[in-house]
Amino acid sequence: MAILAGCLSRPAFFAPVLLILAALISVWFANHGIPTDDEGVVLTWAAQILRGKIFYRELDAYQFPGACYFLAFWMRLFGEHLTVARVLAGGIYCSVVLILYLTALRLLDPKRAALFGLFLLCLKFLASPAFTTYLYSDLSFCFGCAAIALLIGHTYRGPSIRLLGAGICVGIALVSKQNLGIYLGAATAALLAFPGVLLGTPRRCRNQCWSELAAFLAGIAIPVLPMLSYFFAHGVLWDMAYSGLVRPFLGYFPTSGISFLEPLKWWELGELRGL
Repeated sequence: MAILAGCLSRPAFFAPVLLILAALISVWFANHGIPTDDEGVVLTWAAQILRGKIFYRELDAYQFPGACYFLAFWMRLFGEHLTVARVLAGGIYCSVVLILYLTALRLLDPKRAALFGLFLLCLKFLASPAFTTYLYSDLSFCFGCAAIALLIGHTYRGPSIRLLGAGICVGIALVSKQNLGIYLGAATAALLAFPGVLLGTPRRCRNQCWSELAAFLAGIAIPVLPMLSYFFAHGVLWDMAYSGLVRPFLGYFPTSGISFLEPLKWWELGELRGL
């Protein structure tokens, strides 16, 4: 027990062990089950992208397509095969486990953070098929976790590389699944604008608020502007904006879709409708 406690108390030793365990679980489940409907759609879209099809012109979708283009990039390198998507899903899962463990180290003592990290291994089973199949929501969630990890270390004393990095991560989350990026970006902007009210962290200089917001928005722009430029060049920028920012809040599929507004109705917790 003393040896185990010593291992849990040493992040430099435990972090690689946790990452190896997450990787082994991912390898074991990599080819578990046939693709789900969501994964099948993403696989099809990635294959169509490789054949020159353009989102919002030949491919009808409501989400921003960052995850699809990301998968298409790796399929161009290694071939159009399910294994490519499953390896990416495993990599996302391992990244989430490691990022959340490192985040916990800033909030908990090393032993409790290590136990939290071990419990994160259960995500593979509790969240299935997420983190086993390749889903755009998982990629967005991964970068959302990275943004939060960076923001936890922010001191609210002016712009920093951490803040710029958090903005980049929020931007990638946004182009992968826009609702997660929108909600996280809005929450972060509120924290930067009113840290004294929301966090009890008063500012020494009010002007720091604007410089921090500028740094954060600049980070978001790094992945978002290329996407906007790409679809503008192909003449479908309005279609992208309507499909990604209007349709999801109206209920994008009349027969089975759930509007993005539903999860915001906190007063109806446990009563999600439209399933």
